[in-house]
Amino acid sequence: MRILLCFLISVVFASCKNNAAPQAETAVAIPEAAENQDFSEDAAPPRETAQPDTFRLVISFISIGEGTDPEGPAKVDKVLRTWERKNGQAAYYSVQPWGREGEADYNFTLRGMTIEQQAEFVKLLQSALKDEKLILVTENKVNRFKR
Repeated sequence: MRILLCFLISVVFASCKNNAAPQAETAVAIPEAAENQDFSEDAAPPRETAQPDTFRLVISFISIGEGTDPEGPAKVDKVLRTWERKNGQAAYYSVQPWGREGEADYNFTLRGMTIEQQAEFVKLLQSALKDEKLILVTENKVNRFKR
């Protein structure tokens, strides 16, 4: 019986043998800026090296236990496209996710806009999003993620 068992074990090991020739490893060039970044799903989003202390305008997508408004980003994008068509300039922002249910902040510095343009832009967003319960528009908000 032991001989039969040993024979079966040796047949199993022999059948699992890899007969393929080993292949040489190929080096993949990684850009210098990305060498130290963690691209895993659990990694924090990359942060700019020099973030401002405050943002001129922050749009926060919040949740009250049931996730954020799924239409929220599209509503904001629609207002931003309207602004860009009307004024011929885009309003650039950075996205900072901060919650487990899709919560995020759209951070606007509004650099390159005059004070009058900034006031008009803020008023446009506030009026477009005033009835939204899960989207907050805040002016001159302190950057809570700055290290």
